[in-house]
Amino acid sequence: MSTAMSTTTSWSSTPTQPELSNAGDTVCGVICILILTLGLLGNIPAIIHFSLDLTSKIYQNEKKLCFDSLFVCISITDALICAGIFPIMLSFLEGRDGVFFKNPVFCEVWGVTWTVLPYLSVFLVAMLSFTRTYTLVSPLKTVRCKYVLGSVAAYTIFLVIRSSVPLVASTYTNTSYTYFPDSVLCQEDVPTVNTYWHLKMISNQVQLLFPIFPVSISAIVSFVVLHARKRTMDCSRKVAKMQRGATVTILLVTVLYWLCNVPVVVNYMYFHVMFRGGHTYTQMYGTVFMHWYSWPATISLSVGLNSLLNPVIYLTRMKRFREFFIKGYERIAAAEHISVTVRQSTNMIVLSPNNETFRKLSARKSDSDIKHKPEPDQTDTEI
Repeated sequence: MSTAMSTTTSWSSTPTQPELSNAGDTVCGVICILILTLGLLGNIPAIIHFSLDLTSKIYQNEKKLCFDSLFVCISITDALICAGIFPIMLSFLEGRDGVFFKNPVFCEVWGVTWTVLPYLSVFLVAMLSFTRTYTLVSPLKTVRCKYVLGSVAAYTIFLVIRSSVPLVASTYTNTSYTYFPDSVLCQEDVPTVNTYWHLKMISNQVQLLFPIFPVSISAIVSFVVLHARKRTMDCSRKVAKMQRGATVTILLVTVLYWLCNVPVVVNYMYFHVMFRGGHTYTQMYGTVFMHWYSWPATISLSVGLNSLLNPVIYLTRMKRFREFFIKGYERIAAAEHISVTVRQSTNMIVLSPNNETFRKLSARKSDSDIKHKPEPDQTDTEI
C-alpha cells in the first residue's frame, strides 16, 4: 500500500532518526519467511480446491458458484501477497539495503502490484461477507454471480489505473515509485505536500476504512439471523450444528479482518491528522518502533499475516477443504516415499550378483584387467 508521504518519511529527510535495531529486523525477516512459506503452502491448495469445485457439477448452484469464485479470487490474491513478501524479507535481512528494490523497473512493477493487492483483498472479503449475509437474509432469492464478479473486475481495473498514475502521468503529478528503507517498500514518491498528496492520503484511508462497515454489519446481521432461526425453527442437530459453524466462521473472518486491517487505517489517520496539525515527522515517529517498524508492521506484516491465516480458517471451518488438503500432502509424501524406494530397489537389483547387468559389468571389468595386465620384465627373468 502506498503511503504517499515521501516528503516527510524519506531516508534523508529525518536527520535525527533513531538507530536501526538489527534484532528487530531479524525478527521481521523471520516473520516474512513464515508468511512466504506457510502462506504459499496454504493458499496454493486452496486455489486448486476451489477451482476444482468450480468445474464440478456436484452440489453446484448459483450461490455456491459465487462463493467458490470469490474464494478462488481471495486465495489467488493471498498467494500473490505472500509471494510479494520475498523482496521485503531480503531487505530486512540485508540491513534494509533494498536488494531487488534497487532496480527501478522492479520497484515500479512491484509498487503497482503491492498497491493493488491489499486493497483488492479487503474488497473481496467485504464482497464475500455481504454476499453470504444476503443469502442468509433472503434464502429464496438468487445470487447473480456475474454481478458480483463484474464488481470485482471493475474494482480491480480501477485499482490498476489508480496505482499506475505515477508511471503514466508523472509529468503532471511529479511522482514516481521509490524505495524507502523506513517502510521497506517501494512507494509513490510525492515530493511536495499538495492537493494530490492530500487526496492520496484520504483515498488510502477511505479504501481501507469503508469496507470495515459492511463487513461488520454483515457479521452482526448474520449472527442475529442465525440466532433467531435457531430459536424459532424446530431444526435437527445437524442443521443446528451447521448454523453454529456458519456463525463462528463469519465471526472469525470479521475478527481477523479487523485485527489485520484496522492498525494501518489508524496509522494513516494518525499521520494525516498530526501532520495537518503542524507536527513534524520526528515528533510523530521519533522512537525506534514508530520510525522503523510502525509502517512495516501495519502495511506489510499485518497484510501478509492476514493472507497466511485465511487458509487456517478454511482448514478449521471447511471439512471438504481439510480433507482435500490432508489427502493432497499425503499423496505428495507417498509419491516421495515410492520414488526413494524405487531408487533403492534399482540400486539393489543392479548390484545383485544374480543380475545379468551385474554379470556383464563384472565380465567387462575382468577383460579390462586382463588387457591392462603388465608384461613380465624379460631382463629380470632371464639368467
